[in-house]
Amino acid sequence: MKVLVVDDTRARAAQLVELVRAKRHDAVGCATSTELLEALQASGTRAMLLDMATWRKGRAIYGYFGVARKLADIPIVFYNAPEGFSGLPDRARLERDAILPESATAEAIVESLAGAA
Repeated sequence: MKVLVVDDTRARAAQLVELVRAKRHDAVGCATSTELLEALQASGTRAMLLDMATWRKGRAIYGYFGVARKLADIPIVFYNAPEGFSGLPDRARLERDAILPESATAEAIVESLAGAA
């Protein structure tokens, strides 16, 4: 399964990519908006780990390119989610999505992929 890891904190992204690969999945780290857009164009993405702080920073460009709509069928593990978060505008929440608070460990984030498969 191809998993995109979207996190602009490179050390955390690298840790998550390593943990995803240890689960025998293909993982692609995206630390910038450009990397995310390129990874989405490459297709084949089956799930995503999405740091909500990173999403908020790129929200304007993601809105311009309609990224949320491109994620319509991709299960997402939203981590570092603020209290009351329920999903992205312009994207219906999927049953296989997971929302994790700021306190979630890297291991818990990757374990949440089990529901996305």
